[in-house]
Parts: sequence; C-alpha cells; structure tokens
Amino acid sequence: MVNSPNILAFEKVADPRKVCMLVPYEGNLIFVVRQHKDGRVSVEPPGGKRDPLVYGGRIESPEEALVREAHEELGIKIRPLDRLGVEAHPFTGAPVGYYYCEHVSGVPYNIETRQHLQVIEVSAGRTSMDDFRRACSMRRVAGVPVEFRLPENVYESYLKRVGDATIPTFPLPRPADFIPK
Repeated sequence: MVNSPNILAFEKVADPRKVCMLVPYEGNLIFVVRQHKDGRVSVEPPGGKRDPLVYGGRIESPEEALVREAHEELGIKIRPLDRLGVEAHPFTGAPVGYYYCEHVSGVPYNIETRQHLQVIEVSAGRTSMDDFRRACSMRRVAGVPVEFRLPENVYESYLKRVGDATIPTFPLPRPADFIPK
C-alpha cells in the first residue's frame, strides 16, 4: 500500500504529469503486471505520462492521456469520468493522478509487451482486493516481493464512486499464475 503524507498538498495539483486509470471491465478492475528496469515487479493500474508532442507542443490533458494510454497499452476505448485522487509516485515523489474511467469498447490485452508482463483483471470487491494485495506481497521475484500499487485512499474513492455493494466478487487470479518466479 502506498500512502503519501502529502496527499492533501497533491490534491491541489490541477493536472498531474502522470495519470493512472481504474477501469471496470466485466465486474473486475484492469491491472498491468510491470517489470521494471531494476528487476522489480509491480501490479498497478494502467497509465502513463502526458505527452507534450501529441498536440503540436501543447501538452495533452489528463483525460486525453488516459484515452491514448488505454488504446496504446490495452487496445480498448475508455471514457474518463472522475479524478479519484492524486498520490506521490512511490519512487520519484511526483504527483500521479488516478481517474475512474468507463470501459467503452474492446477487450483488454497486452499490447506493451516490452513494458508489461501481462494484463490481468482483479475483482474490485473490498475483500477480494485486500486478499489480492496480501497475495502479491507474499510473492517474490528474484528474492524481491511483488509490489501492489493502488493507494488505499484512491481505492476508497473508487468504492465511494461506484458503491461497494454493487461490485460482484469473482475468483481471484493467483499471483503464481501471472508473475514469473
């Protein structure tokens, strides 16, 4: 769990440079399994940096970046609906905006094979998410625990937005099924 002591300060950031999306798809949330250059492995919401070159020198809006990233990373179309919160990036400390997005069309799959090991769907229910978070932390890759990167306060904002009672619970993917040993 990533918690920032500066969350209130970050909430005032109008347009964070990096954006992540929480996209429900068939009752689950979409996550990517990412292998980092230093060997770490993390499970996190898909997203990326806002591109300054897309619009002739004007940096794209967070919403434009989310739509582009969903297409480039997952092959799906989304519609950004709400900003759920802003958190510090766990390594750089830079603000990261988390957004609730509606799935519009397409079946998510792993387009960015150089960046992601896999695209997975995790039940969005509170109990399932907590169990999955614990399961990830117990899994190790080259002796290093797998990091689950969904800030708790962002997840709580998501539950308030969609209503915890409306989220079905499905069997969890086991981290051993998608994370290399």
